[in-house]
Amino acid sequence: MNDESDLDDDEELIGLSEKSKRTRRTNDDEIGMDDETDAYIKNLGDTQGHKIADWIQMPGPHNEVIRHFKKFLRTFKITSDTVGVTNKPIYREALRRLVQEQKQSIIIDFEHLMSMDEVLAFFLLGAPEQTLKIFHEALTELCFELYPNHRSIEKELFVRVSNCLQNDNIRDLRVEHLNKLIGISGVVTTSTGVLPQLSIIKFNCQKCGFTLGPFTQNQENEIKPGSCPECQSNGPFELNMEETLYRNYQRISIQESPGTVPPGRIPRSKEILLLGDLCDTCRPGDEIEVLGVYRNTYNISLNIQNNLPVFATIIEANYISTREDKISFETLTDEDIQEIQRLAKDPKIAQRVKRRVSY
Repeated sequence: MNDESDLDDDEELIGLSEKSKRTRRTNDDEIGMDDETDAYIKNLGDTQGHKIADWIQMPGPHNEVIRHFKKFLRTFKITSDTVGVTNKPIYREALRRLVQEQKQSIIIDFEHLMSMDEVLAFFLLGAPEQTLKIFHEALTELCFELYPNHRSIEKELFVRVSNCLQNDNIRDLRVEHLNKLIGISGVVTTSTGVLPQLSIIKFNCQKCGFTLGPFTQNQENEIKPGSCPECQSNGPFELNMEETLYRNYQRISIQESPGTVPPGRIPRSKEILLLGDLCDTCRPGDEIEVLGVYRNTYNISLNIQNNLPVFATIIEANYISTREDKISFETLTDEDIQEIQRLAKDPKIAQRVKRRVSY
């Protein structure tokens, strides 16, 4: 009964129609049930000799990862014996706040994921780029199923992962870290402005007017259509400005913190790529911790300079925390957080705080 009333409260806040409410309850039942695929769930971690990145992109495993992650978002609870504290699904509540505050992402704790679904945690560490894409897709689907009206505000939502790995030193990053999830810390030294980057692209054929796409833009190569499937011509093509989606793009550089540099050594730096709502979350001078995917990028100047095919490296950030954020968060236990949530529901909390301050 408590869950049902919580859903109704959420719907009143968001302003969903009665039809949307009925649709949402139906979807809740479908998404949350332990259906007949339990036998397949047990075998999801068995990649049958495939690489993890290839395995989870196959239709069956791909859909199963989405189902697993949706279930995690809807049902994960932190158990507590605190009197008066209701153990609600914390990520469903985070999703409600995302919609209410019109945000683009939610933050999940890696230890929560590990405790409920070790297979997803294993996939995340083994093939982070592909797994995070599926997590983004699952979050987006779940949000639009529960809150259909949010589709008109955001086209894509993102999952940020915290509390995942011990930080590596920038100077210790090697080839074995490529395409892996890594954590580093340092001081922000430079940052670019926030620029629009193509994300989902569509083109118009100027000969027949046919719309090609959508194409997903990656970080390495520019998307160029080959031929028009309608008139079989080779173009020319023009960018469909109305249906093409953009995202925020920013680059920062971080340097090893002074206390971590070995004596007599020069501090090392690393470029960080920020996308979406991560842009402008830090500024030069901030000491930050970054969790992201360590990737290589083609740099022609390095090839000319070394006369060898050498690649530059960059970290595509998934989650960023500043030192101030970390200190303030670490001082709160799970019981503290739930107690704060309980007090926040007290209609007289403002008067109680005011009286306490006056003393």
